[in-house]
Amino acid sequence: MIDRKINLLCLLVLLSCTRSVEYGSEGTAISENAKFSEISELPVQQTLPTLMVNAAGDPISTTEEWKSHREYIKEMLVFYQYGAMPQVPNEIEVVQTAVVKSAKEIRENYSFIISRNGKQLAFRFGLVRPNTPGRFPVVIKNDRYRFDVQETENPAAREKYAKQNRGEIDQLVADEAVERGYIYCKFIREDIAADENGQKVGRIFDLYPEYDWGAITAWAWAYQIIIDWVEKQDWADTEKIVATGHSRGGKTALCAGIFDERIAVTVPNSSGLGGTGSLRFYDFTKGNIQTIDHQVNNFLHWWPDRWYTLKDHIDKVPFDTHFAKALIAPRALLNPHARQDFLANPYGTYLTYLAAQPVFDLLGVSENNAIHWRDGGHAQGEEDWMALFDYCDQYFYQKSTDRRFDQNPYPGAYQFELIDPHDVTKRSTDE
Repeated sequence: MIDRKINLLCLLVLLSCTRSVEYGSEGTAISENAKFSEISELPVQQTLPTLMVNAAGDPISTTEEWKSHREYIKEMLVFYQYGAMPQVPNEIEVVQTAVVKSAKEIRENYSFIISRNGKQLAFRFGLVRPNTPGRFPVVIKNDRYRFDVQETENPAAREKYAKQNRGEIDQLVADEAVERGYIYCKFIREDIAADENGQKVGRIFDLYPEYDWGAITAWAWAYQIIIDWVEKQDWADTEKIVATGHSRGGKTALCAGIFDERIAVTVPNSSGLGGTGSLRFYDFTKGNIQTIDHQVNNFLHWWPDRWYTLKDHIDKVPFDTHFAKALIAPRALLNPHARQDFLANPYGTYLTYLAAQPVFDLLGVSENNAIHWRDGGHAQGEEDWMALFDYCDQYFYQKSTDRRFDQNPYPGAYQFELIDPHDVTKRSTDE
């Protein structure tokens, strides 16, 4: 059983602090006035933090109790992990830069132009949609390029993607989307914030210098801008919006789903630490895993500064990834992952999938917490995309599928029926 006393003590420490976060439309935090305790001041937790107990230490057993606790958790993650997002500007210029039509599909490119404080930022967006009348579900992916890998800013990444023939996957996805009656959209996240270690300057940071956020949250914020525009288009079924991304893009998609209720299905693909992988629980016998130490050494631009203080106090963190996953409910969360993608922590991903399930159960949407496993490594490949489309067909249209969205990645090795045997914090020093 989870060590309830330690978890309750941690919650009471948090409760003793005054806190107030202002939210704009769609539940986006627009100012951070929360006064949670710094991580170093919290008590040590030996176990997975408790999700279904409120800040007063009382069990959560009704939907109304969960709604209140949900806002508290959202404030907690704003404070420790995501930082605050600005409100989306009322006026954003959208310029069409290319359009190509065929009998089957329409391809369009756009530039979204944000202006603030006498400065401008433009980010590139592209889509492929069926060339038939009607409204279609919209899948939006953040990436380093749209449909041409040569748009990738980083030369090493550009060369890598070309060798991997990633353009072929994008073409396959676009064809599948059109065939199934979906719209496939991509935007270049690095137009918004550079993906360079330690660089929280320039681009969006120049437009909003007063905000303490990182690249992940800024990239996620762009989804709101895009969805505002999508809602005005006569080809979009705005009740069926899907946000996805891979790796750091998966962390971004999860953040987007948390802070924009218009996203019906959130699909973080193999997103690891800060995404759907546990902060504290790993299986180092399987290989190298991304820990908080890894992010401190390599990705200081991803998060607000407070996130990196977790490094020396990881055993005091009052939440884990199941808190973020639960915030998606009652909407749908699909987590595609690879069994051999050890960097992204399959063990901790499935553990926190199970730990988030009680919230989905409480809200009567048990099947909306979904996970899909395949063999292979760190990628968003063909099988991951087919799982996404199959799940969305099932979720949106009640179409049947033979795919399973609830399986243990290693049923012979990982016995998750009881959390108790896994109540050990494993650090990178334990390798």
